[in-house]
Amino acid sequence: MDERPGARLLRGLQQAGKLALGALAEHRVLLLFVAVLGLKQLVGSIVLLGKILATPNMLLALIGEGLLLLVPVFALRGRRRVAGILCVDFVVSFVILTDFVYFRQFADLPSVAALRYVGLAAKVEGIVVALLRPGDFLYFLTGPLTLLLVRPRWVMAAPTFAPRRALVVAAAGLSVALLVALTSRAVRSPVGMRIRVANRLGPIGYHAYDVVTYATRSWRARQVDRGQVLDAAEALLSERARPSVPGRFGAARGMNVVVVQMESLQGFAAGHRVDGEPVTPSFDRLARESLVFERFFTQIGQGNTADAELLAQCSLQPTRTGAAFYEYAGSRFRCLPELLGKAGYSTVVMHANDPEFWGRATTYPAIGFQTFLHVDHFSGPRLGMGTSDVDFFEQAVGKVAAQAEPFYAVLLSLSSHVPFQPVQPFQEGGLRHGRFARTTVGWYLDAVHYADAALGRFLDGLRRTGLLERTVVVVFGDHWGVSRSNSNVGEYLGIRHGDAPRFFLEERRIPMLVRIPGVTPGTVKRAGGQIDLAPTLAALLGVATPDAAFLGRDLFDEGPRVVAFASGAAVDDERLYLSGDAGAGVEGCYRLDGLARVGMGECRAMKAEAERELRVGWGLFDGDLITQAGDARAEQRYAPTTSPSTSGVSATSQRTCSRCHAAASLGANQ
Repeated sequence: MDERPGARLLRGLQQAGKLALGALAEHRVLLLFVAVLGLKQLVGSIVLLGKILATPNMLLALIGEGLLLLVPVFALRGRRRVAGILCVDFVVSFVILTDFVYFRQFADLPSVAALRYVGLAAKVEGIVVALLRPGDFLYFLTGPLTLLLVRPRWVMAAPTFAPRRALVVAAAGLSVALLVALTSRAVRSPVGMRIRVANRLGPIGYHAYDVVTYATRSWRARQVDRGQVLDAAEALLSERARPSVPGRFGAARGMNVVVVQMESLQGFAAGHRVDGEPVTPSFDRLARESLVFERFFTQIGQGNTADAELLAQCSLQPTRTGAAFYEYAGSRFRCLPELLGKAGYSTVVMHANDPEFWGRATTYPAIGFQTFLHVDHFSGPRLGMGTSDVDFFEQAVGKVAAQAEPFYAVLLSLSSHVPFQPVQPFQEGGLRHGRFARTTVGWYLDAVHYADAALGRFLDGLRRTGLLERTVVVVFGDHWGVSRSNSNVGEYLGIRHGDAPRFFLEERRIPMLVRIPGVTPGTVKRAGGQIDLAPTLAALLGVATPDAAFLGRDLFDEGPRVVAFASGAAVDDERLYLSGDAGAGVEGCYRLDGLARVGMGECRAMKAEAERELRVGWGLFDGDLITQAGDARAEQRYAPTTSPSTSGVSATSQRTCSRCHAAASLGANQ
């Protein structure tokens, strides 16, 4: 009887395993270097996570990877073998060091998709040096020290693998690593950050896995079932296109809009005081005239500031890897600037940075901005990545005033970007940080203080020109500046090590306010995220969006709301759900009031809703279906029900609008 294919495969694997084990028994020196390589990766994971995480499958993966990398080296002879060992050790050390630097800034690991951004980091003066630690370079010494201890001549004298045996043992190592990858639920999960994969496969295994998944994803994008994606998008959009509360749609019709996206402005910094002195006096003063959103969150992925722009202007989730502005630069967008341009607004974006940074020179026109003013349009001293915020905001007043009304102007600040220290020479006096002086948090608060002063000059300029009283002003932070991975913020805020829920909230909560002339100031306690900004502004201005695939919701809509994060985590008005990534390896459900842990059953629905939103967002990008989803929505009449006079606003009627259009029902304590 013929042997079945499965039985033959199993028997072949058993024979290969016996051959590999027999070969390894003769190569103790090889096993020593495999152990050193594995230990180096294990220590690297401990440094990143701040805790020991050595699960059996991770140890197996490290052994398999070590064999795959080192067995070919032991097929060499003499000095070539020594040189090969040093080369492998150097490459592994360099990868781990790169992971350290990236993780300390972004609390995640780099991907292949992010490699194209390496050149951007070089433009941020001092950032790499600021993220390095003296002990990091010890990783480069492990290989040479092990060689010295074992003695190079013993290494050269160790048995040499015959080509056939080398191939079999290396293949066995690869099989072990693949077995771990294919059987680990954490690795196979489509929702999550890259640190989760590294916790199962080790740093080197993660990067190999990332290369494969990146290539697979590129192939899969060409195989997207566009009909299925559109059906899922239509269902989601129809549920979220709720009619605005009566009297609120068009509450700011005809007014100008200025949106200020503040670099690295976190929630704890706004309104904070250092030795009695306010860190953000200008923001605080504006807040007293505005609707302030107390539970507003950044939802960025790998694209950082660019992701914040995508979320705020296009109401789309960031892509799984990389930045949408780079990865999908050729895609067709339909974002708020384009919709407002069609409604008679002049649209302008100002950012005193290199126009090619994050591909903005290409992307801004694609999302509907008619004018882009960058570093070449502003004069004054450079501070870090571009013109200092003080010079930028002072000159921005005149440039905003020169726009045809009604206008939609977006300004991005820059000076409070990492590594923060360069701000000090540009400001008079300074905050008294006490024992936190000359620490990362102290420098960060100084940078925010400086940027806030620049914002104050801009707001004063709008008051002097009279623009402020016919302009909606929005100010929000783009993403965190200090986190548990790159600073002493935990010590500063009194967050104990391992308190994942509080760290998550402090790192992702950002300030957000909307000043609407004629509307009573107050606070909005409902949860919201950057993805909700575009539909909120469209509703305030009375511009219907029947053909926009906005995944967010009007912040003044009283319907159910879930804020979804790229890690799969989620927040609503009462609960916080942390995925395994966001919870530092521990999935959990928490009540926002007090952060008491509760059963996962309370978070099951919001977890599912967050994952649903992520999948729809990713599908729209993969299939280049953003405009098609909007068209499908328009055909199904998913837009809010309004009279013909509110479906679009002419430029003439908008210019004559005044405070009388503002609805008092937008007021306090929602």
